[in-house]
Amino acid sequence: MTDPHTPQTTAADPSPTTGLHHQGWWGEVARVLAPLAWVAFGGPQAHLALLHDHIVEKRRWVDSKAFTELFAVCSMLPGPSSTQTVIGLGIIRAGLAGGIAALLVWIAPAISIMIALALSTRMFNADQLDAYLVGVRPAVVGVVAVAGWKIGRRVVTDPFTFAAMVFGAAVTIWKPAPYTFPAVLLAAGLAALAIPRKPGTRPADAEPMTDDSSTHPDSERVITVSISRTTGIAALTLFAVLLVSLITAAAVVNEQAADRTRLAEPVRVSECFYRNSSFIFGGGQVLLPLLQTDCVVRNQWVTPEQFGNGLGVMQASPGPLFSFSGYIGAMIPRTQRSVDEPPPSPLTQIAYGLLASGSIFLPALLLLIGIMPFWSTLRRYRSVKQALTGVNASAVGLVVAAVWLLGRDYLHSAMDAGLAVMVCLALGLTARLPVPAVMVAAGVVGYGIRAAGLSA
Repeated sequence: MTDPHTPQTTAADPSPTTGLHHQGWWGEVARVLAPLAWVAFGGPQAHLALLHDHIVEKRRWVDSKAFTELFAVCSMLPGPSSTQTVIGLGIIRAGLAGGIAALLVWIAPAISIMIALALSTRMFNADQLDAYLVGVRPAVVGVVAVAGWKIGRRVVTDPFTFAAMVFGAAVTIWKPAPYTFPAVLLAAGLAALAIPRKPGTRPADAEPMTDDSSTHPDSERVITVSISRTTGIAALTLFAVLLVSLITAAAVVNEQAADRTRLAEPVRVSECFYRNSSFIFGGGQVLLPLLQTDCVVRNQWVTPEQFGNGLGVMQASPGPLFSFSGYIGAMIPRTQRSVDEPPPSPLTQIAYGLLASGSIFLPALLLLIGIMPFWSTLRRYRSVKQALTGVNASAVGLVVAAVWLLGRDYLHSAMDAGLAVMVCLALGLTARLPVPAVMVAAGVVGYGIRAAGLSA
């Protein structure tokens, strides 16, 4: 009798380090992700669709099931789930350097835009950005729908996984709260362990792939990394030490209300963004009210008007919403100077913007570096693999729910719906059409629609 609590190996795959993983170079990771980062509009689910198209369908760094599994793991962690998925893909492809390169390349466009906005709000034309989004928003719905279909057809393979997908979608639509995502994934995983399966039923992650199984037959060894467990433990320890140290240092600084030394303000900035990122489940939309409380009300780093203006541009920009931190950080030297002080230099504003951005994304990087070496081993256990059938299927449900929620927010007319359907057909009928090109084309269509007066 096989012990369900021991790792499984086969004669064909005796080593836990074999399988789909191919060690690459961090430069390859940067080169592949750089163009995607500039067209990553629409939020986390749209980001996942973009990544699935390029990393899974075209590059085949991992297969759909491993991709879904990685997303599920990241959804159960605090921080920006789509950015953590990007970091995980970079780690899988090129180890620690790949993860760091993936993060930096992925967030660079949005942070650059946000810091530039703080340097000069006159650089941006809000009307032009909004016109671009007239076409991009419906396209996002179509892109996410196609990604959900592509992932679902490989992960949802039996009645149980179908039920888990429906459960994930229904609960997320009913209660799109911060802790819904990890709660749904955990519940589906426990259900997969508790509900007896028919003898002939295979788990979803054992289903052969129709498009890449010939090239990569063993999808169960995809998440294998070159990071040692010692490095993983060090990363998790550093995550905890930084969290405690920054909270303690900020508490000491805040006791001296009049303390505005060169060191005090950076400590406050680092603590604010690092702490919020470390405790946030549910993505950027959950982060916003916390940043408003900390940055507008408590610390008064920006005014409500400045906060709203920056958020409006961020919503129209590519990349993760967490990049909004770059704008707030770069605004601090301008708003915190006394009346008799000269305006801050651009370098000072840029430094504060980078400090805030680094503080908010560092927890995501440390957590992924910490868990990936252990996850690559844990997923080999029979009980873990059984639980993953439910987790992965419910993760597909989250994507299905995203189609509904995005459609509710973005499709306001028959023209919007028609554009979304056209994107679905274009991406569904051909695998060669790149998603970035579709997004750019949709933006151009949006300009045309606005110019013709067909959209408010």
